[in-house]
Amino acid sequence: MKKFLTVLMMLSMVFSMVGCGSSEIDGGDDAGQQEEVNLDALTESAELVLRFEDGNDLPQGDLLNARDLEGANLEVVYSGEVVTGYQLLVEGEACVSAAMWEEDNFRIGPFKNGSCELVIVYGEEKATYPLFVEGLPEVLALNWIGYIIYPAGEDGDGVFGTPGLDDDIIVMYNGEPISDYTFTVTDESLAEVTKNADGSLHIKALKEGEVLDFLTIEYNGQNHVFGLCV
Repeated sequence: MKKFLTVLMMLSMVFSMVGCGSSEIDGGDDAGQQEEVNLDALTESAELVLRFEDGNDLPQGDLLNARDLEGANLEVVYSGEVVTGYQLLVEGEACVSAAMWEEDNFRIGPFKNGSCELVIVYGEEKATYPLFVEGLPEVLALNWIGYIIYPAGEDGDGVFGTPGLDDDIIVMYNGEPISDYTFTVTDESLAEVTKNADGSLHIKALKEGEVLDFLTIEYNGQNHVFGLCV
């Protein structure tokens, strides 16, 4: 069963941007560095629940529309108290990203139509939330260690980045990684961009600055423009 684990915050909502020099980003190891979790050995706990910051709990076991959750700050509550130090796992054919926003809350980012399960792991216990995504258009997007970055358009300018950026970026179409694309960069002095053997991009900031049309990706005869702010 596939697992999708992210450890950085995601965009506040689809087609919104990650602010330049945002101070809210929490660092962490990427999915490949996380310790494998044996979910079968954990106890499903009714005491471990998800809660909106306004105090409303999400019922366990109910099938939830992930698009209703995007942009919301979600807390993990154990025995009525907000906790930290939990892990976020997406089980099945991943249709969302789940990544930390601040130390004690996270956000969900739908990126593919389908269904999956969000599993919250806290100590030796877990809570499972079935999710579904429907109605998302098939579009190109970037997965920046949990950030789902959509191109510049009517609903946003597609800008992402933080000072000292030095990360691999997965290029996706309809939620699946792709490699048969081409790209151009408008300001090579701002950041170095190289294509990895697996089709992902590596972006390394060379100085501080912002370029709204920094990266153009051509795929299926269409251009997709992203901005960079480092």
